[in-house]
Amino acid sequence: MKFDTIFVMDIVIILFGAYILYATLRMQKKGIIDKFIMAEEDIKKVKDKKGYIAFMCPNLIIFASVIIADGIFGVITDKFVKVPYSNMIILVTFLIAWVYLMNRIRVSKEKF
Repeated sequence: MKFDTIFVMDIVIILFGAYILYATLRMQKKGIIDKFIMAEEDIKKVKDKKGYIAFMCPNLIIFASVIIADGIFGVITDKFVKVPYSNMIILVTFLIAWVYLMNRIRVSKEKF
């Protein structure tokens, strides 16, 4: 059996997205900013934690969903259906999602 590093990375991407989704939903439910989402010293700087959570949760859910979809698309294109430039598609969508999230984080730092 051949060791397929791209397939392993696709699984890691799915797990990364799933954990972000889990941490976001837990943060939304408990009303406490998760340390996986934000560093502890930055959490202390947030003035309105509930406002921050309400603002960031939808953005994090979108980001996590795109990451999970990228990983699933990668598994499908690696193992079942060959799609030309599939890795490039995954990379571009990941980068778009990353830029979107970084923008939302910047806005949240200014707001909260």
